[in-house]
Amino acid sequence: MTDRNELAVLAEEAAEALLRAITTAAPKSASTDGVLHLAQAYALVVAAEPGRAPQPPISRD
Repeated sequence: MTDRNELAVLAEEAAEALLRAITTAAPKSASTDGVLHLAQAYALVVAAEPGRAPQPPISRD
């Protein structure tokens, strides 16, 4: 079974990968939809990390 430390490491790695994807996709994107989906996934991963405040979901409104 995975412990909290391993989950924290996995969450950090996922957050870093999503942030790289956002910074790579944003300048090339013709539409904001894909970038917003990546940003929302990033916010959800960061919110799952222990010790960090939850982030609100990103919406178009």
